[in-house]
Amino acid sequence: MGGVWSDTFGLIKGLVYGPHMLKSEDEYPTAFRTNNGVPAVVLLNRDTIQYVFNPEMYEKEPFYFGYLGTSKDVMRGHCPSMFLNGEEHRQKKALLIDAYKQGQKALPSVLFKQIKAHFGEWSRLDEVPDFEDRVFHFFSEALTEALFGRKVDGQLCRTWLNGLLNDFKTWIPMPSMARKRRLAIEAIPVMWKAIEEAPNWTEAYDFDSHHCAGQDIAFLTMKATLAVLLCYCSWELKDAPVWSDKTLRVGNPDDPVRLTRFSFRSEQAGRALGIRPDNTYPNSI
Repeated sequence: MGGVWSDTFGLIKGLVYGPHMLKSEDEYPTAFRTNNGVPAVVLLNRDTIQYVFNPEMYEKEPFYFGYLGTSKDVMRGHCPSMFLNGEEHRQKKALLIDAYKQGQKALPSVLFKQIKAHFGEWSRLDEVPDFEDRVFHFFSEALTEALFGRKVDGQLCRTWLNGLLNDFKTWIPMPSMARKRRLAIEAIPVMWKAIEEAPNWTEAYDFDSHHCAGQDIAFLTMKATLAVLLCYCSWELKDAPVWSDKTLRVGNPDDPVRLTRFSFRSEQAGRALGIRPDNTYPNSI
């Protein structure tokens, strides 16, 4: 992927330092500001990531899930993001911990199975231009299956989220976008009814703890991402020359790489995920 800079300052830094900008320039190498597409604060270890789970340490912008904004009208005041503020954060954190405790043994093996299945499909294609979307899909399918007992198709999740995008007006009619939004709005009452009629859940007593099961989900997801990248990079870069840090790739790499016909290395991915050779139980979560 090429560099994408969200503002003039980020563009200047990209020109000066090259695309590999994930580096610290101060005395805190595990928590620093950078610009890898958007201005961001980077947290690199467990000691710093724990503060994301503490609602007293920062304020989350409501009604945003990552870069995706949702319409307040169709959400009935409910913020879809886990990382929000105040008491609602604590309640969602407790619910997530409860769901994770029920599915933690299945999560590593389900992730491993999904990675193998998706890589097998990708290897039959000449190229995979929508690589990022496909990664989103298999994470969605694996997490929903392991934590909630039923796999939800990642493409359907993306379509539903697109249907909840903030309102925008255009002089050109867009029937496809209008239909997605209509379907998303129609789904909201059904989902709320299911939630309201579901059995009550008990909050975990330790939801104020910074070191809790909720963090393990984030770390396991990072492990799965690492497994994907290890397999991809070991295949893609085995014969590639060393890339120059001074080369700025803005959508046009000097030597384009593609995800095509490579073998999935089960042992390497298993080590990254912490899965034993029998692919049944994790060595560590």
